[in-house]
Amino acid sequence: MALDACVRVILCGLSASVLGALQDIIATQRLVIQGEITAVQAQLVILDITTLPLEAARGFANEVLDQARSAAALVPLGLISGCTDLGDFNVGLTASLDQISGQFNDIIDDLNLVLSFKNELNALLTELSDLVAQFTAIELVIQQCAQSA
Repeated sequence: MALDACVRVILCGLSASVLGALQDIIATQRLVIQGEITAVQAQLVILDITTLPLEAARGFANEVLDQARSAAALVPLGLISGCTDLGDFNVGLTASLDQISGQFNDIIDDLNLVLSFKNELNALLTELSDLVAQFTAIELVIQQCAQSA
């Protein structure tokens, strides 16, 4: 990351003691941010491990529910109305499918929240990495200023 020329002019105009103190402060901040980056990366790994089976099961569960609904819909309504036992079975099956799909949708909503949180953590990781790059670029300019003095 290249800094504007004016940053170089300003930094190189400072005394060696001020540059040293500034470099120490920036180095400390960079280390703190790198620690935060490590913590965010660990959270992302945990979330990846936690959500992996749910993401894999989501498509399969949707497919199973769709197939069950399709099978229930195959019985003609005229036949169902003439057969009380079959009608009761169909109503019970439909109610069960609705209950299961409602519970499944709740799980999917929770999974979507976790995935959204992962996106936020990835964005934070990018911001922190950019900040480390800025600090590193400033440290490089400080070193160049110290060498040229």
